[in-house]
Amino acid sequence: MSIFCFWAYWIKKVFKVKLSSKDVGVFGEAIAANFLKKNKKLKLLERNWIDPSGRVKNEIDIIAKDKDVLVFIEVKTRTEGGLVPGYYSVNTKKKEALLKVCKVYLRKKRKKHSYYRFDVLEVRLCQNYDYRVIHYTNVPLFPKHFA
Repeated sequence: MSIFCFWAYWIKKVFKVKLSSKDVGVFGEAIAANFLKKNKKLKLLERNWIDPSGRVKNEIDIIAKDKDVLVFIEVKTRTEGGLVPGYYSVNTKKKEALLKVCKVYLRKKRKKHSYYRFDVLEVRLCQNYDYRVIHYTNVPLFPKHFA
């Protein structure tokens, strides 16, 4: 049992509390960040990045580097028995919103990156306080000539 699962188990057992969907999301993002660092050896640059000017409302869950590739990652956490898998919940509307916030990030940081990638990382929480991580790499988001 990982430390994350122990934490969820302890909260639910000791305080008899049902985790809110926001708590489940935060929990999933912590699992995702740990997975990306330990298993995928990505360098995490930002977590929960939002436009400081406030013009673009969405956030990027995780921004990381995979060698010379800048990776924007959307994390979707699902409890066991969820109807829609995390990958499919990133629909066209969500992709358009993510593309906007990615463009803002690149403008604000003023760093030239040759390669970009968009990933979806799904965290499935199981009833036995365990989890499963599914990493979808290079999900179509950016137009062919994105800069």
